[in-house]
Amino acid sequence: MTLFQNHDDSELVELLIQGDKKAFETIYKRYASDLYRFARKNIPLKEDCEEMVQEVFESLWIRRENL
Repeated sequence: MTLFQNHDDSELVELLIQGDKKAFETIYKRYASDLYRFARKNIPLKEDCEEMVQEVFESLWIRRENL
């Protein structure tokens, strides 16, 4: 169980903006599998989908202060 499991998305985003790594981890756990499944519907290679999801979350972390 993560520390922020019961927080809603807006609370997690506020914590993410402040650089909270546990909030980021919670967002990742909450949405990564859904993003992966969506990508797999359109992209045949599993590895490409995994890389895309990783890039989305990497970009989210890098841009967190501008959310």
